[in-house]
Amino acid sequence: MKAHTATRELIDAKKLAQALAPMIRKIVREELARATAKKPNVFYLEPGSPVYRDMEQIAREARTGKVKLLARENVLNREVIHVAN
Repeated sequence: MKAHTATRELIDAKKLAQALAPMIRKIVREELARATAKKPNVFYLEPGSPVYRDMEQIAREARTGKVKLLARENVLNREVIHVAN
């Protein structure tokens, strides 16, 4: 049987949030797109709400090429997430 060792590393909360935010935004965007495609007349974002502003920012970043859009499967199937220092 192969022995496994656990490693602990302290991660700064701010760095973790910065690393996770783009991934979370991508997942939320894809799930919202999926939901609106299934029921286009049911979903509504209030203009000016935090989610609405995030969606606007994501759209702006996508138009300028700042955002690399990943398929849902590519994001969720990753086993290891590397946090840049």
